[in-house]
Amino acid sequence: MNRFVGIIIYIVCACLPDFCLAETSIMNLDQNIERLELTPYIYWLKDTNNQISFQDITNKSVKFNPPSDKMLNFGFSKATYWLKLRFTTAELKETLFWYIHLQYPLLNDINCYIVHNNRIDHIQTGTHYPFSNRPIYHPDFIFPIHMEKNDHLTIYFQVKSSSSIQFPMTLWKPSAFYSYEILLYMGIASLYVFFIFISLLNIILFWIIRYRTCLIYAFFILTYVLFHMSYKGIAAAWIWPNWNVWATISIPVFISLTSMAAVLFTKHFLKICEQLVKFNVFFQTALVVSIAGIFIPFITPYELSIKLTMCILVLSSFLILITIVASLKKGIAQSKFFLIAWIVVIVGVITYISKTFGLLPSSFIIEKSVEIGYFLCVFMLGFSLLEQFQKERKRQNRIQEQAIIERKQHMDIQEKTMKALDQKAKDLHEISLNLSSQIDQLNLESDTVAGASEEMSANIETIASAMEELSVNIKSISTASKKMSQHNTSVASAIQELTSAMNQISNHAQNGSNIAAHVVSMAGITAQTMKDLGLAADQIGSVTEVIKRIAEKTDILAVNAAIEAASAGEAGKGFAVVANEITKFSEQSASAAEDIAKRIAGVQDQTQKAISGISDMQKVIESMNLSSESISQAVEQQTMALHDISDNASQANTQSDEIALMMSEMSLVSDDVSKNAIEASKGVNEIARSIRSLNMSGQELFNICQRIEQEAQDMIESKKNSKYTNTGEQSGCINVPD
Repeated sequence: MNRFVGIIIYIVCACLPDFCLAETSIMNLDQNIERLELTPYIYWLKDTNNQISFQDITNKSVKFNPPSDKMLNFGFSKATYWLKLRFTTAELKETLFWYIHLQYPLLNDINCYIVHNNRIDHIQTGTHYPFSNRPIYHPDFIFPIHMEKNDHLTIYFQVKSSSSIQFPMTLWKPSAFYSYEILLYMGIASLYVFFIFISLLNIILFWIIRYRTCLIYAFFILTYVLFHMSYKGIAAAWIWPNWNVWATISIPVFISLTSMAAVLFTKHFLKICEQLVKFNVFFQTALVVSIAGIFIPFITPYELSIKLTMCILVLSSFLILITIVASLKKGIAQSKFFLIAWIVVIVGVITYISKTFGLLPSSFIIEKSVEIGYFLCVFMLGFSLLEQFQKERKRQNRIQEQAIIERKQHMDIQEKTMKALDQKAKDLHEISLNLSSQIDQLNLESDTVAGASEEMSANIETIASAMEELSVNIKSISTASKKMSQHNTSVASAIQELTSAMNQISNHAQNGSNIAAHVVSMAGITAQTMKDLGLAADQIGSVTEVIKRIAEKTDILAVNAAIEAASAGEAGKGFAVVANEITKFSEQSASAAEDIAKRIAGVQDQTQKAISGISDMQKVIESMNLSSESISQAVEQQTMALHDISDNASQANTQSDEIALMMSEMSLVSDDVSKNAIEASKGVNEIARSIRSLNMSGQELFNICQRIEQEAQDMIESKKNSKYTNTGEQSGCINVPD
């Protein structure tokens, strides 16, 4: 409910004419006011179409929005904004001057209309105009006013800018203003001196130790200083006051340079290429984008360029923050201070960007958030860099100490070497003396050895001739052994062929024996079959007798039937016919049974003859089987004997081949012995000649020993001179300071 009432009151106040609000909108000045924030007294109007003129304002054909407790911050806008301030001096005792301080130096076009005693003063200023247009030479915009007792004054501001539009305005007495400015710029100067001192210190360190990170750190600090000077208007006021266009576009340029320097410094300080290889691609991309951002302000409008470069700065800051977190996880020591420093910078940058876009109100902390963040960042990074430098210095000290130790070890080794060289020189002198005496003895013994060598050569020649005769005899024996081996090979081949034939005979005899045994078995089966046939014939004969008896009984029955039919008369004629037929059938049956009996008797006679023939044949086949088995056994015995003969022949052949091979080898050995004896004879002759040459060179070797002795003496003298030189070098050593 309270919120609804507040909205209604705001709408009503906005619709009231200006004179209804006169008491609340007019600022009453007195001599006690030294500083006053003007935000609660500023009426404002937004001209979206850029069509409202100062005449429209004075005719009161437009309505202003009422003041606000928060600083007016409209962000980036293409509209024109009008401001109105009204002053009165009812309690003023004398004429006084005041300054209206607009503390935002990036506004492009400002028209100030001061309406005082029916007179209008027009001041035109902004970044698009030279500094000579400004009433007071200052990086910000200062508008002086003077008022007398019971005076009334109205000021109108018409502002249009491609930058962020905001109006932090303050009313100052000149004395208070200059006191504040002196303190403010002393603080800014101290900040710049601190930054430049740190930069120069790092440049000197780079010059001394060639540590590239120091140079990049100095570049990072200087780019921020240039950005700060451009943003605060200090560079436009004191460095390039007549370069109006550059004064505007320099801000996004230095933002991109600062982003590039931060990315480059992080890459080298955390050693991304070595310790965080996966992030190297992102850092290369960020560097390329930052370099491209330097040229964006030259080809795009200021509003777009400032937004793009701020986005580049924010993205680069977050990339650095993520990289620092990754380095912390990996355990990189220097990343702790770096994280703290960069978090402070990111907080300051984000805070100020939010204020620039109108998301946060303007206050001293927010206005100075970037300066505070970068000051703490530079301090923390300097501390971290100092720590890393100390580690590097300790490492260099360790290397220097190690070099001193190695130099001392080298001197010790050199001294030991010189002592060993002295001893070797003495040993060489003694060796040369001994060698001289031994050379004389060698000359005496060389003559004796030469004579013995000549006698040895003659004996070796005799041995060589004997070995040649032995080689001839061995060759004859080898030839005979080869012929005997050939004969043994022929005999073995014939025996193998005979063995093969006997094996075939044995196989055939065995096959005949097997066939005879099979025939005997078949004959036995046939005899048994014939016996079974005789028994079957006997059984058929008994059946035939039965048939005969049946036929006789049938005949008797037929006679009885005929008798009965005759006694029956006419009634029995048919039965008589049947009886007659039965009589004929019985006669035929009797006749057939008689014939079968005769034939069976013949079969029985033939079967008996066949059985006796088969029995005789079985006996003959059994005799053949016994003979085949005897033959097979005899053939097997002969085959085994031939196998033994063949084996003995093969062994004899093998031994003959071995004898022939051994004799050939003996022949070759004897040839080699003969040749070696000849060569030995030649070698002995050469030895004799060499010994004579050695005897001739003995004197020359004696001369060489004398020269060696002289060289040993020279080495001793050189060692003494080297000692004196080393002593002089040690006395002239200079300690390098840390």
